[in-house]
Amino acid sequence: MASGKLSPRQKMINMMYLVLIALLALNVSKDILKAFHMFDMSFTNANRNVDDKNMLTMKGLEENMKDDKKRTKTEPFYKKALEVQKISKDLNEYIAKIKTDITTQAGGRKEPSEEEKKLGITNQQTELQMPDNMEKHANYFIPKGGNNGIKLQNKINETRDQLLKVVMDVKDGKEFVNSIQKTTQLRADDPKSEGLSKKTWVSSYLEHAPLAGVVTLLTKTQNDCKSLESEILTFLASRIEATTIKFNAQMALILPEGGTNIVQGGTLKAKVALAAYDNTTQADMVVNGNPIKVENGLGIISMGVNSIGAQKLTAKIKSVDVDGNEVWLEAPPLEYTVYKPFATVSADAMNVLYIGLDNPMSISVPGVTASNTFVSPGAGLTLTKTGEGKYIAKVGAGAKETSISVTATMPDGTKKNMGATPFRIKQVPKPEPQLGSLISGTYPKEVIQGQSFLNAALLGFVFDGVKFTVTKYRVLLVSKKDGVKEANGVGNNPAPIKNFASQARKGDIILVDGIYAKGPSGDRLLNPLTFTIQ
Repeated sequence: MASGKLSPRQKMINMMYLVLIALLALNVSKDILKAFHMFDMSFTNANRNVDDKNMLTMKGLEENMKDDKKRTKTEPFYKKALEVQKISKDLNEYIAKIKTDITTQAGGRKEPSEEEKKLGITNQQTELQMPDNMEKHANYFIPKGGNNGIKLQNKINETRDQLLKVVMDVKDGKEFVNSIQKTTQLRADDPKSEGLSKKTWVSSYLEHAPLAGVVTLLTKTQNDCKSLESEILTFLASRIEATTIKFNAQMALILPEGGTNIVQGGTLKAKVALAAYDNTTQADMVVNGNPIKVENGLGIISMGVNSIGAQKLTAKIKSVDVDGNEVWLEAPPLEYTVYKPFATVSADAMNVLYIGLDNPMSISVPGVTASNTFVSPGAGLTLTKTGEGKYIAKVGAGAKETSISVTATMPDGTKKNMGATPFRIKQVPKPEPQLGSLISGTYPKEVIQGQSFLNAALLGFVFDGVKFTVTKYRVLLVSKKDGVKEANGVGNNPAPIKNFASQARKGDIILVDGIYAKGPSGDRLLNPLTFTIQ
């Protein structure tokens, strides 16, 4: 129960126990009390299974202790395993006594029936005589009854801390403890209080629960303890293997010689090798004296390069030799060449700059940090920095072209002009009006009435996020019978258009003109829409 390594059956038992606890607040029925007994038996059986697993783990450690070649490596972990078992046993025996005390006070358990006896069921496995009793065990746990509730709560939390403390000084022990602290259920924490009322673990789970629920909780706590014991024993056993070099993965490598950049006409030299490694290791690795990230047993190198010319990369990995002694293995140095940088300027959205829009720009000089890169906007252009190498460019009407110049501070402190990049300045295209999804054409009047808004669409414009909103328009109904009717629309609400459509007859024309839409470059007058009633 301390982590996600439980069987599906055990996870289901744990979940259903929580459901039963919740149901207690509604009704303590005989069915619920019966269910508590069933879960108590399930936790008891689970405890036996965990005990069997822990016994096998200890047996493996004991076999290693008998082997002269393995004894030296095994002994420190075996001693810790014995300490873990002692701490766990102490809590389990403590809880067992409490269970005996409170069940005895409430009349003990029922005698097994003849049928139960044939099945091998003993008095320790039968139902409680008074499973719904709420008083006797409550007095046992409150201060007047010896304060056994607080003592139990402290004992549970202290046991968890003691178990985890045993492995803190083991290799990778801190990471293991941090992980288990988040997942182990061996804890007795006070519930979060709501309002002024303060709830405690003792009052919530011991004092105000029926005897059947309390006994089941205690058996579950024993299971939580044994499960945490099992995880720690497994971890300790795995650390013995961690002191032995092992390889469970392999890969092909190309090792270049004489640099990774080759002049045209030159010769490429490299070596090909088969590398075996452990993809579960979290061994310490350093590159050029600095620690690097390790993923799946492989060190990940990500570093900026600023100096021009031939460079060298050195790497070391912490490992163990055949005798279990810690050693640092050094890889052959990797040589590479950094060429003189040049400026790159690109418009993220398009190859032009649009009037009235926030044009995102990426401006950088390869090999030069963003802090050493300086940009100068041309005529009619303003640049606002938004991040490392990121800018927003804005242009106004009046100019057809502009440019961006870049200067870089080189590693020797000198400033170098990296050139200028020209850009065209264009107006955002005029949007096309649509009634919902309808363009000018012939439609049944029911289709026109079914549209929800008057839209200004930028058809074919690939610049993301640009929108125009209709602010006003005029609509005319040209009828062969009734002549011409006129109305004005406000915003993109098509109500006047839909009203005329409801009045129209076959062959009538609805004309929408004077359509104004507001966008990033101001108000624009759009082309008219013409609908012929089908």
